[in-house]
Amino acid sequence: MLSLMDNAVLRAQHAIPKAGIDGGPWPQPVAAGGPTARLLRALLPSPLDFLETVQSSRCAWDVWRGVLPIASLPCGDKITKDQSNQIAEQVSQTLLTDSIGILVKLLMGLAICLQQLPQEFESTHTGLPAPPASLQEEAIAAAESVLAADQRIADTIDGLECMIIQSKYYINMGKPRTAWLIGQRALSTCHVFGVHNGSGDQSDETRSRWEAVRLKFWNRDRQLSLLLGLPYASPLLQRDLPTVDDAYINTQGSRAIWMQLGVFSGHVTDRNLDPKKATFSQTLDIDHEMETFKSALPFERLESPSDPNLSLQAIEDIFLSRFIFHNIRKLLHLPYMLMAMTDKRFEYSRDAALNASREMLGIYLILRDPVRPVLSICKLEDFHTLTAAMVLIINLLGRPANPVDLQDAERDWLLVQDVAEEFRSLKVLRGCSVAKQGSRQK
Repeated sequence: MLSLMDNAVLRAQHAIPKAGIDGGPWPQPVAAGGPTARLLRALLPSPLDFLETVQSSRCAWDVWRGVLPIASLPCGDKITKDQSNQIAEQVSQTLLTDSIGILVKLLMGLAICLQQLPQEFESTHTGLPAPPASLQEEAIAAAESVLAADQRIADTIDGLECMIIQSKYYINMGKPRTAWLIGQRALSTCHVFGVHNGSGDQSDETRSRWEAVRLKFWNRDRQLSLLLGLPYASPLLQRDLPTVDDAYINTQGSRAIWMQLGVFSGHVTDRNLDPKKATFSQTLDIDHEMETFKSALPFERLESPSDPNLSLQAIEDIFLSRFIFHNIRKLLHLPYMLMAMTDKRFEYSRDAALNASREMLGIYLILRDPVRPVLSICKLEDFHTLTAAMVLIINLLGRPANPVDLQDAERDWLLVQDVAEEFRSLKVLRGCSVAKQGSRQK
């Protein structure tokens, strides 16, 4: 903490003054505040540099909705100048308080924003007090040190909302185990405070925020536990069970879809954690449940995000949920797909895993659309895509060719090549390590 404070103070002393949105620096509170608050404020760039960073970043708009009370603002392809000005105004109001939890959340938002900057930003924007990568590391390190050192902050609703952004930061970095550990801590805190059974004496607004945090981490924990092969932290409560019907979907929207995806992830995790008792019929039961769910939802309503009236957030809600659905189905059938190489009884799992992998690659190319990209730095989705491509390649190389499979084989090779080309572009534009692995040519 002391070294971070020294770095921040030195930068403040030697940085070239720049005019902010109102011709000046960030406002300061009447009271100086404690050393922790001063440290967190010192890490913020000037208002003008802050605005340029926010507008240049591919940071998801819902991240800032989680940091500041800006849910009423419309969600477009990019954060507009008016929206970034409103963010800056709310940041100014935030800096007038000494709430450490809110200041930490603000730094988390800045860190994930810096994470999503294009590579050319550093060479064209020289006003930041440090290179974006260094500023990002300092911001996340300072925020994490506060959360780790003071349980009184971590156990507040602001502290838990910080952890949502923190776990997303590590998911983007391709560090799912760190994100999983953050989620385990957050869910344990929710359990201690009785959020899972609706107890507590908070106001309706505060209770709603606690419940939103619990459900967010509940679902993220299920997805990460499935990927890592680890137990999830919280059981499925009866009141959380989503109902798959038109009326519920129309009122709950993507929340209902993501809750059900969490249920499916839990089913596959339960099977995987007890492999000696796992049966093929159990796998088929889960598959049947997933197919029933898919047929009741508008999963296939859009084939491409070409509608200019459809926001990137709407595209993400639709296509990312489809991507995760097919990833779960791929992982469900993957063990038996390999058995199908020598045993025809498991041919269904082979076909299901291949179809799920094809769907994932097609959706990934939509999410990486060069005109309206939904994903920026998100190494976990890149990794899921890489494993889906490997499933197709293993099948292409491991089975003897026959006339019936030739058409599928040609299509699969083309799809894999398209994804590999996307990885090569991503490696150049973003320096993504996962894309670098996926774009290698022998």
